[in-house]
Amino acid sequence: MLRNLLLSLALHLGISMAAIPFYLSSPAAFSLALVMTASFAGYVVLGYKLLRPIRSGAWSLYSAGAPSMIGLAMGLYFWAFPGMMGFHWMIFLGYNMYAFALSSICGFSPRPEGTFWFFAVPSLLMWAGVRLQRYGLTINRWIEEASK
Repeated sequence: MLRNLLLSLALHLGISMAAIPFYLSSPAAFSLALVMTASFAGYVVLGYKLLRPIRSGAWSLYSAGAPSMIGLAMGLYFWAFPGMMGFHWMIFLGYNMYAFALSSICGFSPRPEGTFWFFAVPSLLMWAGVRLQRYGLTINRWIEEASK
């Protein structure tokens, strides 16, 4: 379980860091949608490939929950103590890089009231990948067909 916790955190940070150059290079709606879709697919595929299923669905969700637990703690702290001009909340949104893309595409403000729930997305998507693996569903065929 510790392996999954640490690996899920590393995957989340890696995907968020990989999205930064794409987000900064082109703020067009299409490229933002592409970055967001690639991030979400990356969470599911890497969760499927690298994380190990554990006894039950709840334990698997807990084992992939490090990014969400850290995101929840950051979100609660930054919401309670906003800092000057909302700088702390921008750190939270930087931790969840896809939140910038989603708020830009959907046209809503990235204020805490609308984006606080983003803390749960990475772990839920990685958990979906672990559950696909647990039930023996293969995404290798989907990846091979998509790359043709």
